[in-house]
Amino acid sequence: MKIKLGALNFNYPLIYKKHQLLFKNNVRYLRNVFKRVGCERLEKENFINAVIDNTTLILSLAFLGLNK
Repeated sequence: MKIKLGALNFNYPLIYKKHQLLFKNNVRYLRNVFKRVGCERLEKENFINAVIDNTTLILSLAFLGLNK
């Protein structure tokens, strides 16, 4: 499933310490990498840990036609 990166919240206590702070230079660098080689989203090192609330999970699964 695709989501906008702006929808992610990295301030959740379970994952807060696992991510670097957002720096404009890092964002610019990543944009250039994505333009050159793509995001390679299936590579494990490119996964993003995220937490969503139960309502969002249920609605997303329903949208995909999947049951809980």
